[in-house]
Amino acid sequence: TIGGFSVSANGGANMIPVLNAQGLIPSSLLPVGSGGSGVASINGMTGDVVLNGGGNLNVGTNGDTVTLSFNGSNGTFNLPFSQALNLNSGTGFNLTNNLGGTVASFANSGAGNALNLTASSGNALSATSASSTPAINVSNTAGMALTASSSTTNAISATTGATGSAALQLKTTATSGAQQLLQAVNANGTTVANLSNTGLLLNGSASGSGNAVLTLQNAASSTPGNLITAVNASDSSIFSVGTNGSTMINSSASNAALTVNSSANSAISATGSVTNGAGNALLKLQNMASDTAGALISALNAAGTKVLSVASNGATQVTATGSTGLTVMDSANGGTAARLVGGLSLIGPVGSGTLNAGNLTQTISNAYAKANSVIILTVNSALSGLVSGLRITGQGNGSFTVGLLALTGLTSDLSFNYLIINQ
Repeated sequence: TIGGFSVSANGGANMIPVLNAQGLIPSSLLPVGSGGSGVASINGMTGDVVLNGGGNLNVGTNGDTVTLSFNGSNGTFNLPFSQALNLNSGTGFNLTNNLGGTVASFANSGAGNALNLTASSGNALSATSASSTPAINVSNTAGMALTASSSTTNAISATTGATGSAALQLKTTATSGAQQLLQAVNANGTTVANLSNTGLLLNGSASGSGNAVLTLQNAASSTPGNLITAVNASDSSIFSVGTNGSTMINSSASNAALTVNSSANSAISATGSVTNGAGNALLKLQNMASDTAGALISALNAAGTKVLSVASNGATQVTATGSTGLTVMDSANGGTAARLVGGLSLIGPVGSGTLNAGNLTQTISNAYAKANSVIILTVNSALSGLVSGLRITGQGNGSFTVGLLALTGLTSDLSFNYLIINQ
């Protein structure tokens, strides 16, 4: 004993321990592990252990306290970095910038993605900016700049509070070739939307009432609001569609301002309930040209030949190859199918003929003559000694015969006019 205390290599209560062969207190006597306060080793290391920071990890000490902190300001964040999180709520990665700089910027100078985000429930990417700088800036000189996918809600949600700035801006630095800004692909790998420097392409398979590949809705309460406004290089509106369906085309094209083609049904179908009143019509055409020869309607057949024209002064011409060029019908009992005010000029079923002296009959060839045609004759020359009139003595397809009522020959020629009317 020493001073009344026993000496033991195994130690114990109120006992003096004995150093081992290395001159150290046996580790079995140190208060480590559960309930203890000592550290015997760190990752298998014993003795003096030094903690050094690396990358964005800093190590600080204050007395017997060691502090580990994450600092990204030195730009030495080590990659690759991968982490799996099981969060029912909250945000797994959150960056906040209280000044005017960019919150996050991703760049890839190679062929890979600059940023790839995947979510199975919440938003894959949500960015908010209250200043004039982008909330997220992603750039890639070769591959896709941003890829985001989500199986339930929005893959990307962008919000900005800056006046005059876009919540999402797409820009390509390519100066040649196909300059693609946006590509949307469905689950089958088919491109359904493609936005490039040449325009926007939509590829859909919408079916059913109310469905459409492109649907535009203006929720503004203002009546003059538009659904579509197209402007030319001078920023002048050339095409607009209002929320009430009013459509305007302001074209300077030398040809047609509007061309509509259909290979199946009607190319244009107009339906409405126009009320009575001056100037109201289901289809209204007005030619503002001062030229009186300007046309309101010009209809062409498949060969490009004009078959119908209506001039701005109302002059109408029908050029048909059918058996009947114009058919006008009136379903009212006793109604008038056609009413002409003014002179009437006919070409074709009218003409003139001559009954030569000494002849009793004269045959006239005319393609409009039929076996059941109504033929009207008028004498246009004076003849003394005419004791009888003229009549139609025979008619058939392509010709008719004119004869004297009396079997007395004429002393001189007799001229007459005729009009053929077919049923």
